[in-house]
Amino acid sequence: MTRIIITGANGKMGHVIRSVVAGREDCTVVAGVDFNTQAADFPIYKTIAEVQEEADVIIDQPCPLRRSADLFRRQVNALGNRHHRLHGGAKGQD
Repeated sequence: MTRIIITGANGKMGHVIRSVVAGREDCTVVAGVDFNTQAADFPIYKTIAEVQEEADVIIDQPCPLRRSADLFRRQVNALGNRHHRLHGGAKGQD
């Protein structure tokens, strides 16, 4: 089973991704990151550095104010080697 972390988990695209993943049997969302930490079927943290869960994939769907390749790199660096594959959803990210 593929374990997923979604940044922007409570945003519009975050909700779309959550719905798609909920309908699949081969993956699950293990954690989210969002300024809005409203409860979900998984824990949601304010920063990526707080995430304790192990994941195979991070899907980055940041709000427009956070669409910066530099911020995405800092988030990835904060995770260290705990996560392997990354997907940046905002246009223009490296």
